[in-house]
Amino acid sequence: DAIAIGRALEPFGLYWFEDPVPEEDIEGCARVADALDAPVASGESTALPQGLHLLMEKRAVDIVMVD
Repeated sequence: DAIAIGRALEPFGLYWFEDPVPEEDIEGCARVADALDAPVASGESTALPQGLHLLMEKRAVDIVMVD
C-alpha cells in the first residue's frame, strides 16, 4: 500500500514520504525507498545510533530524521 500511495503522490511534487511503514519494518521501508523516486524519511523514533545506522545500511531511508 505504501508504494502505491507514494507513486500516486509523486506527480504532485512530493518532497519526501515520511514513515511510509512502521519504523521497525526496516526491510519494508527499504522496499518502499527502492520503488519510489521521492525520498523516504524515517528514524525519528529511533533512539540509538545503531538503529539509525541500520536504516542507512539497509538503504531504508534517504533522509534520516534524528530527534
